[in-house]
Amino acid sequence: MREVIEEIRLNRLAYLLEIIEKKDFESKLKAYKKISKMKITNKMGLFIINNLTKDFGLNDDSGGVNSFLLELCIKNYYDEYSAEIKKLYSKVDEGFKSKIVYLLTTTNNKSALDLYVDLILKNYKDKTFIPISNLFERPEVYKFLFPKMYKALRFKTVKNNVLILINDYINAGVVEVNDLKKNQKLVVDAICRVFDDALKVNFKNTFEACNNENYEDLREHRNDQSVMSLLTKKKGY
Repeated sequence: MREVIEEIRLNRLAYLLEIIEKKDFESKLKAYKKISKMKITNKMGLFIINNLTKDFGLNDDSGGVNSFLLELCIKNYYDEYSAEIKKLYSKVDEGFKSKIVYLLTTTNNKSALDLYVDLILKNYKDKTFIPISNLFERPEVYKFLFPKMYKALRFKTVKNNVLILINDYINAGVVEVNDLKKNQKLVVDAICRVFDDALKVNFKNTFEACNNENYEDLREHRNDQSVMSLLTKKKGY
């Protein structure tokens, strides 16, 4: 009986996705709302993910309705999703790729966060910034992100906010001392790059500095001294 019910749900889902793909705007919205009210099972989620390369006609610069459909799946994340999301990532445009990475940060699922780290390390070396906003004040996910995520400190970007994330987790008391010891050079080099860049910037007054977009990126690292303090304390400097 359970298999029959699942088959009915899948058929219903397929019908609604077809409406989103082929019908008028109002019909698309109604179909999406109906899907959003459904309980997305493992098989249903996989079916949705495998259809997200389609052009559903409701697009924007972050994946449009495709990203909203993916969000429905990620709310109740199954480990099997990771392999399919990884394939999806390789086939979509940059806007949707960014949204995929963002959505992976919204869950505490280990498989999802493993995929997040993998995508960051493979694809964000030359990006302007690394999306981490949903990882702040969630110290429980440190063990899923690190120590692998320390490798992102090698990225030569001003907005390498992984350093800020590490600082946040240090303040929460969840960072393993051995992790910091093993990755000390990466952390120190990343902090020094911020200081070096800051020393190159000169302003006539505080107002000018506080309203400069480029300097604001550097000021985001103002709490990195917590990282440096912990490191130097361990070394006895």
